[in-house]
Amino acid sequence: MPSKELAVVVNGPERPFMRDAFKIISAMPVNIPMGGTARVRVSAPSGNFTDRFQLELDNPPDGITLTNVSVTPAGLELVFSCDADKIKPGSMGNLICDVVPKFLNQPNPQKKPGAQPRKAVAVATLPAVPFTISAE
Repeated sequence: MPSKELAVVVNGPERPFMRDAFKIISAMPVNIPMGGTARVRVSAPSGNFTDRFQLELDNPPDGITLTNVSVTPAGLELVFSCDADKIKPGSMGNLICDVVPKFLNQPNPQKKPGAQPRKAVAVATLPAVPFTISAE
């Protein structure tokens, strides 16, 4: 019996959001002072990006946190903080920020008590942000 092949054609707009949607605008590497903060500007999709998504650091070095994300005319401004007690001056590496849906882990009153919420899965990742920790 001859086999029948099924061709599926998917029409719709391309989704550039997933690729090349983010670019680091700030000079690199970012210099984070001990016990201080550093700001990094990133181009991002326009519209309601921050209403729908949040940024999370993926496996950051101990002592570095993403403390704020704000909207700017060019995209986003990320604020990274350094805890002087947890990281040494001269440390360097890359910070990876994942884009995750904001409302995935909202409580659902119809779920059984004790049910574990699903972990948010990254829908995109920003380019790596190289950093150096300075003594100042």
